[in-house]
Amino acid sequence: SVYPAFLLDWAGQSTFVPNPELVHSIPRLLLLSVVGLLGWRFWQAHSAFPLLLLAFAVLVAASSLNANDPEGWNFTIWGPNRRMDGLVYQLLLVGLGVAAYGALLQAPKRIAMLQWSLLISGIIQTTLLVLQRLGADPIGPLIGGNQYAETLGTLGASSVAAGFLLPVLLVNLPLAWAPTNHRNSLLALLGVTMVAIGLGLTQNRSATYALLFVLALACLSGFAWRRLATCLALAGVTLLAPVAIPNTQGFAKSYQDTTTLEARFQIWRLALESLQYIRGEPWIVGGPDAFLLTLTRYFSAEQLASFYRVEHRWPQDARVKHLEIMTSTNSTPRGNVLHAVLEQPDGRDTNWLILIRLDRAHNLFLDRFLAYGAFAMLIWAGLFLYPLYLGARKRIFLEHGPLLALLGLLVYYMAWFPAIQLEPIHLLLIVAAWVLVVGTQEARNLRQ
Repeated sequence: SVYPAFLLDWAGQSTFVPNPELVHSIPRLLLLSVVGLLGWRFWQAHSAFPLLLLAFAVLVAASSLNANDPEGWNFTIWGPNRRMDGLVYQLLLVGLGVAAYGALLQAPKRIAMLQWSLLISGIIQTTLLVLQRLGADPIGPLIGGNQYAETLGTLGASSVAAGFLLPVLLVNLPLAWAPTNHRNSLLALLGVTMVAIGLGLTQNRSATYALLFVLALACLSGFAWRRLATCLALAGVTLLAPVAIPNTQGFAKSYQDTTTLEARFQIWRLALESLQYIRGEPWIVGGPDAFLLTLTRYFSAEQLASFYRVEHRWPQDARVKHLEIMTSTNSTPRGNVLHAVLEQPDGRDTNWLILIRLDRAHNLFLDRFLAYGAFAMLIWAGLFLYPLYLGARKRIFLEHGPLLALLGLLVYYMAWFPAIQLEPIHLLLIVAAWVLVVGTQEARNLRQ
């Protein structure tokens, strides 16, 4: 019922929300609200997983109360309008996790339904990515008035599309190389191959490195011709897809661009430095936008320029002639602008005006630390690492797609951040992994 509201203005920006990116976020937030509010029905009082999520919810609430946002409670409760991942979203996410854990604990066979459902969605997203690359984008004209400037499917950004397709591929990987059911195995193989095409078109380094890491580990964990051939084929398809499919729109993404990695190092340095300025660190910190507020309040123009000169590819031979932070007219730090004057080798001056909007540390655990404290970071580390540890110890790692997806997401999140379009899906896979490795005894207790 929400999408028609964004289709009324065919010529330009969306009618009700000035930022088309929110078209991809608001319906998901509404769906998450419905599912999350049902989570109480599946509460398992003696289960570690929901208790960890409850502890995270308490830390979110405490850090939100400590946020001291200069623009009031609106940003703390709902989050920045580009992300909408504030207090309400985080609590609904916890409700979703509790609901999903209870549901899968009662019927673990639903995990297979989840895998196939995600695979179908991944094939649809890949189809849209290919169409957008060929100049036949069916989504952009509907909600923005023109075609998008990158391949993004329906998820709002190519990086988000990559973060979706990566776990979709990995969660179905054991189905693709399993010889037990020839028909299902062949369908899964065809599906993950198509998803690999979509992942390759995004040319997202974090997702691609995560995929290659998991594929290499799968091959090294035990020799099997079918598994080796599947891994090599998927790696080749992912890397060659951008070459094989014509780039008719001139999308600028490339695996050969090393700027992103250099920018990540600068972001992580700024994030670690910002911790000293956040009230209550390391246990209770500054809420969903603590990183950005700290940068705009306490960091000098020279400190910020160390990142933006990499992010915006300032000419190497240009000399920084002048730097200053221009405060917004309404005295809110979110409107601050970095003004830089660069002197070119030929003597010409070029002016740069950059809105200071670096609000993510581009590392899941560092982002959790900055927003909700060290305990929140440790909780999420435990949510990832504990099922991986048990899966490796029980030697069932290669048999269950959720465990492979979880490992891939762990690597992916080393250089990326959670987004509202992806995080609920990723949490479902975390839940599935927990149910597979620790849920047997809990399910038996539940039936008794």
